[in-house]
Amino acid sequence: MSAEYEVGYKKPPTGARFEKGRSGNPKGRPKGSQNLATVIRRELLRPVRILENGKKRTVTRVGAVAAATAAKAMGGDTKAAKLVLELAAKHLPNPPPGAAENEHPPVAPVTWTEEDAKLAKFLREVPDVKVDDDEPQGAG
Repeated sequence: MSAEYEVGYKKPPTGARFEKGRSGNPKGRPKGSQNLATVIRRELLRPVRILENGKKRTVTRVGAVAAATAAKAMGGDTKAAKLVLELAAKHLPNPPPGAAENEHPPVAPVTWTEEDAKLAKFLREVPDVKVDDDEPQGAG
């Protein structure tokens, strides 16, 4: 540069400038490093083998946790039931806005099991939850 070069705002001395082709942060984030969300997502989506109804099947870790929590809820664990109901309310699809209940296609008749009866009994005991008073058929 010429001797007339003025050092000042946005005009650093020539010796203090970044060299061409060299990063201003040479020890910065390494390539391929992952943040916590990526690591957690990878671990939760990793497959595991579970035994369900006497059969082995492969599910994700988050699926295994959801199945175990639902099973605990059906067994009468109130904390697990509350968690399952909150997650269902948050993540299961809702009917489109303005759609009346009778607009949905008819549902096949339900065969009630002992687990359904346990759940209905549990839900009657939870405040702010309304359950039909019809006793499940074939349970009891």
